[in-house]
Amino acid sequence: MRHNGWALASLLLIATAACKPGGRGSESSTTATVEQDRAGINKTRSAYVSAWKGTDADQMANLYTHDALVLYPNQPAVVGRSAILVYFKAFFAEFTQEDFELTSEEIEVAGQWAFDRGTYRWRGVPRAGGDPVSDHGKYLVVLQRQPDGSWKVARDMDNSDRPLAQTARGAA
Repeated sequence: MRHNGWALASLLLIATAACKPGGRGSESSTTATVEQDRAGINKTRSAYVSAWKGTDADQMANLYTHDALVLYPNQPAVVGRSAILVYFKAFFAEFTQEDFELTSEEIEVAGQWAFDRGTYRWRGVPRAGGDPVSDHGKYLVVLQRQPDGSWKVARDMDNSDRPLAQTARGAA
């Protein structure tokens, strides 16, 4: 009987160690999950770029959570998916899109949340006429994992690397 007790205790100890983070087998599954998460986030970013280049405001808005916030410089926050849709429809009505690029420099995942930090480049032409407009800068996006495993943007913020216009500096 004593041997059976020790054998059972040993099996439970081994099984418990194998199930804990850092236990045998968990490192490769954690790595696979992190890589799957990053691939999902990359897929969302690629869909965002495609929608932007295609001036598809509906597709853009569908990449955001229902309660998402867009925090762009020099304007009020855009709150909620429906307001984000209105924002992008107006933006795409104002500019033809010549170029748009997002380059991720860092992705971190923490459970159901993640962030993607990187740089952007944009070039558009005012539909009303005038010189092309271009911008480049940094972005930080917070994403939330959806029940189907996909990732949607919950918070979206960027800022330009371009210097402030002379008039803006004089007013400050």
